[in-house]
Amino acid sequence: MDYLLSLSIIFICILNGLVLSKISGIALYFDKLKPLFFGFSYFIGILFLIVTVRVFSFIFSNALIGLIFFASFSILTIFFYGSYLFNSFKNSIKIREFFYFIFSFIILFFVLLIYWLKDTNINYIGAFIGSLHSVKYVNLAEYILQNNYIPIIGQNTGQSIITYLLLFMGVKI
Repeated sequence: MDYLLSLSIIFICILNGLVLSKISGIALYFDKLKPLFFGFSYFIGILFLIVTVRVFSFIFSNALIGLIFFASFSILTIFFYGSYLFNSFKNSIKIREFFYFIFSFIILFFVLLIYWLKDTNINYIGAFIGSLHSVKYVNLAEYILQNNYIPIIGQNTGQSIITYLLLFMGVKI
């Protein structure tokens, strides 16, 4: 369930990025590079999530208002730009190529995981997934969740804000 929630956040960020790129006019530059455009849209959507939560947390001293604004924007995006989003996916992604990519990614993931696990005593596969600083990100995300405030500290808080969103939605870490 937690993985499904994480994938839905990624998909929502891609949708928001597509719409923000269309509104800003950036989408015109990606006519012949549609796969690159979807990757670009993901980063625009994640950037929008982080900036929205950070700005609203700063203005109102309340991180939850930023999440509410992001969720409202996402719902309005799907409501007003649904046909544009559907046509963007339909015109640029060939289903067979998409499944080949997903299948090859999954196979590569398990081959690398088995290669890494062969010399260890670790039985839990998830021990090798994530970044080296995940403890700092989770601690900061739990602080944001408990205090409803994003502190100003001397480190990148982007991953902590994304983790906060998942914690807020009920993911167990």
